[in-house]
Amino acid sequence: MKKLLRYLTGVIIAAILITAAAAVLNTAYVVPVAMYHSIDRRDKETKLSVSPESFARQIEYLHKNHYYVVGLDKVA
Repeated sequence: MKKLLRYLTGVIIAAILITAAAAVLNTAYVVPVAMYHSIDRRDKETKLSVSPESFARQIEYLHKNHYYVVGLDKVA
């Protein structure tokens, strides 16, 4: 019986801590980061590069959807 009581107490405490952590994470400010390895004019794009046109479309999308784009130096 004591083992069951200790187990249930541990479960309840864990649930309280998880709930508290979730509440903190929901109110924390998150800065999404887009990282580009390369913006390249080559004919073929690799998985690590985008064409200048594609990059421009992506930045335009962010602007139209009210994202504020800044350099990493501003975030830091």
